[in-house]
Amino acid sequence: MKQKKNLFKKFIVIFLAIVTIALLVVFLKDILFKIFSFQKNNDQEGAANFLKEKGFIGVLLIVLIESLQMIAVFLPTEFIQMSACIAYPPLLAILICLFGVFVGASVIYLLVHLFKFDGNAMFANNAKQIEDIAKRKKSNQGVQSLMLLLFFLPVLPIGAICYFGSSTKISYWRYLIVSLLGVLPSILSSLFIGEMIKYFLRLNISIVWLVLIVILAMIILFIIIFTIMDRLFFKEGRGTPNSVLYSVFKKMASFISKRAGKIEFNTSEIEKIQGPYLLLTNHPSFFDVFYLTDKLYPQRFALVLNRDFFRKKINNHLLRQMGVIPKKLFSPDFETIRLIIKSVKQGFPVIMCPEGRLSVDGVNYKSTLETGKLIKKLEIPVVLVTINGAYLSKPKWRKKFMRAPIKIETKRILNKEQINLLSYEEIDNIIDESLSYNDFAYAKKENIIYKNNQKAKGLDKVFYRCPKCHHEHVMQTNGNIIYCKECNFTLEIDDNYSFKENEMKFSNIHDYYKWMYGYEKDNLDLVTNKMSVPVKVKKLSIKNKKFDERGKGTCYLDENGFRFIGKMKNDEEFFIPYNNLHALPFAIGKEFECYNDEFLYYFYPLDYKDNSTKWSLIVDVVNQNNLK
Repeated sequence: MKQKKNLFKKFIVIFLAIVTIALLVVFLKDILFKIFSFQKNNDQEGAANFLKEKGFIGVLLIVLIESLQMIAVFLPTEFIQMSACIAYPPLLAILICLFGVFVGASVIYLLVHLFKFDGNAMFANNAKQIEDIAKRKKSNQGVQSLMLLLFFLPVLPIGAICYFGSSTKISYWRYLIVSLLGVLPSILSSLFIGEMIKYFLRLNISIVWLVLIVILAMIILFIIIFTIMDRLFFKEGRGTPNSVLYSVFKKMASFISKRAGKIEFNTSEIEKIQGPYLLLTNHPSFFDVFYLTDKLYPQRFALVLNRDFFRKKINNHLLRQMGVIPKKLFSPDFETIRLIIKSVKQGFPVIMCPEGRLSVDGVNYKSTLETGKLIKKLEIPVVLVTINGAYLSKPKWRKKFMRAPIKIETKRILNKEQINLLSYEEIDNIIDESLSYNDFAYAKKENIIYKNNQKAKGLDKVFYRCPKCHHEHVMQTNGNIIYCKECNFTLEIDDNYSFKENEMKFSNIHDYYKWMYGYEKDNLDLVTNKMSVPVKVKKLSIKNKKFDERGKGTCYLDENGFRFIGKMKNDEEFFIPYNNLHALPFAIGKEFECYNDEFLYYFYPLDYKDNSTKWSLIVDVVNQNNLK
């Protein structure tokens, strides 16, 4: 019997969705597309006459579409509201839209109370969001105020809010009044956009300008509404992952995750952990934190991110409001440790990438120093996960995504008792072993096909040395081909992102990068051949942007360490020995970077852009092989 009821519910939703799509297609074809065709032909009189001719049929279509979209929670209602405001006089348009909301809200109330339709279960994602917001809202505010708050949040469809309201004990008339009042600001904003469209049509102004104005107006409106809501309703969660900003971040994370491809992650083992824990992950792509945030929600994490993201005042404010923790890369940062401990005491799990930098060749770096000490100090469980496929989906050297399956695996969980028995070095070794991955082996094992004819684009900034003639700065790319302009050595990437058969016997990008590492190790002599490169410099203060500087100079590497001599506002020179220079993070084809005191330096090579890769690799060779 229960199964039949569920089938009946699904049938209702599918039927309403089909009707909604059909009416929407008719509406688009007969109204908006026509309007824009008139605008394209500069036929203002024709557009005006067409709108007048629609009359009652247009009114009926708007009411039906708006109410059906609410019932099925299929699409946002703002589009239909805006179209109504284009087609009819302002007051009539408002009344038509309100009547559509009245019909939709009333039908939802009847479905819930008369037919016991569980809209919250049918649209679980929206229901979870509403439940999460309700938990963090002040306890002395009732259903009516909560519904009004939800209507002001742009992340929820009107229908989902109405299903929530109908499932409470609120009376029909109060529910209806709140629904109509809650949707009124949306209708008024749609009226404004509609009037702007008609104005632009009359003056024959390009619709592109309207789109830009609307986007700007919506951003400003969102900031104002969000600020008011945050101050009135969410004071308690401010400065922690319980902030309403985290919900916005989650939406962004979901959008990016869907764009990347299908992401598989079994979180059952993690969900069994009681209390806060430290989650350590490999770092194959810029979007790793987004994938984890999306898949582990509704758990909320304190995220540890590069301090550079905090330099702009607006970024610093927003990130700290949602409990994000800043970290100087490969440099001591006592604030990071303090905030991690604070987050743990507040009961929040923490996400960190112990490698400290993005992978350049699809395998992991060793974890940064002191990770084991931090784990011993925290005395909480540690979860080790690997992300597979994210590197090839969006590596640091390629600008565009390639949609492909991504698999996140829980490799190991260390409880407090196990951690107490381990030394710092043993913990570090477990981290490196557990976070080890190879995206090329993963792609081959899963038989993942990357259908793209530009798979090599960007790799000429990674491979600065030819493996055949050994010349530097000679590698170029074309489509799926990497080749040397001096000796014509060629590599071709196949559909699994492996190299086709070649004379160097390289299987993939990692093999080539490993060859460069070995070549530099065997031929490096910093005692007699000191390295140098002329650079442009950005000197960025991590505390106050007023102290930022720009200039030029020269970077040096010798047997003792890294030195910079530059022309800034004043002549400047500093030296970092290798025992304090654990790595040189870099941006492909742009710069390499390091911290010195309270400043972050970006060095932009003036000669060859692939020198950013070379200098980072050389520092790795020196550090990992103790060549001093």
